[in-house]
Amino acid sequence: MTVADFTSYMMVAGSSLFASRAGLFLRVLFATLVFIAVATAARRLLAPHGRAWTQVATALVLVAVLATPLFALVVAVYFVAFYALVERLPRGLLRNGAILAAIAVQIVVPIWWLPPPPATPILVRELIAFTTNMTQCRCWSYAWDRSHEDAPAPSLRDYLHYMTFLPSFVGGPLLAYREFQAGRLASYWEDRPVQLGDIESFRRTWVRLGLGLAAAVATLPFVPVLTPNAYTAAMAGPLHAWGHAIAVYLAVYLGFSAWSETAIGSGRLAGIVLPENFDRAHFSYGVADFWRRWNIRLGWWMREYVYLPLGGGRRKVARNLAAVFLATAVYHHIGGFKLIGPGMMLWPSFYVGWLGWAALNMVGTLATRHWRAPATFGPRDVAIVVGTVLFSCVALQTAFFPAGLPAARLLDVYKALVMPVRP
Repeated sequence: MTVADFTSYMMVAGSSLFASRAGLFLRVLFATLVFIAVATAARRLLAPHGRAWTQVATALVLVAVLATPLFALVVAVYFVAFYALVERLPRGLLRNGAILAAIAVQIVVPIWWLPPPPATPILVRELIAFTTNMTQCRCWSYAWDRSHEDAPAPSLRDYLHYMTFLPSFVGGPLLAYREFQAGRLASYWEDRPVQLGDIESFRRTWVRLGLGLAAAVATLPFVPVLTPNAYTAAMAGPLHAWGHAIAVYLAVYLGFSAWSETAIGSGRLAGIVLPENFDRAHFSYGVADFWRRWNIRLGWWMREYVYLPLGGGRRKVARNLAAVFLATAVYHHIGGFKLIGPGMMLWPSFYVGWLGWAALNMVGTLATRHWRAPATFGPRDVAIVVGTVLFSCVALQTAFFPAGLPAARLLDVYKALVMPVRP
């Protein structure tokens, strides 16, 4: 696919490309409701070990329906093989090399496996891109944690349950195996009568599912903001540019929160407490605080498996933070390759957005990492909170800069924040 082909594709189908994420969300939501129904029936009819196997089998069947039967089969075989690599090979260079090669397969193969859109339905390609980006992180965390602990190997059943748990399988939130096990709800996994507190918990859970669906619906008015046309229109002047930046922030936040709310709600109904992914990020006190509150679980993964292994905050903090944000940018670039295909690898403009985002956030995080919100807010503190939100809007506007536009046009977007830009 050439740049011209991609630009034409984005101009004609750009809004439907983003809208298809709403379509993907609804398909995954419907599959998750089926998963919950099966899990509820299993709670009544089967012993705990049977409930876990039922959830594993149901998840794979639903993945086959959402994507392709071949993909579901490959996923099942891959997970069993990965378990054997981690738990059966003796520790050493051979095992480490085999694990790295297996994770590399998840990164590389989906990019070339399917022909790019429109030859492959965008919903299928998006599902595979979202899923394999999650599972490559999940596999890394599992292998890393098992390599740094001496606990007995988990059963294949519990491992597969963690890897395939449908509410978090496609869009997260990410969590470690030990967190997954600790999140098992007694009301589901133990044979005891349902109590009043369980009923109240279920009620709150359905509220969260409703909030997730409402967030997905609220995303729809912002569908066009990620297209080349919207970025070009944003260059008309400060009002347009700032309005566009805020709209991009809302589009991304509502989309992510829709996935998170539904995953957490449906996870509880299937017996697992999933971790929170957002914590009032709009009230962040500086950029560093923003990253403690926004997409928390991806931040957790980067902290545990990139930042801390490099030394964390003890030494070379700037280098370690740069590595975290660069790894996050690469993570999103990999997702982009999986979504569109390998043709994008030769486009300089494809890398501009997320690398620019990484640079902005690295500088912002370094500058504010020691800031702490005061007990009482004054005008200066309110200005810091507002400034943090506006900074985050511009950073996300940078991240989602369309690859179909020349890279230099990103500078025009920045200029438009303070003055009109000539076409």
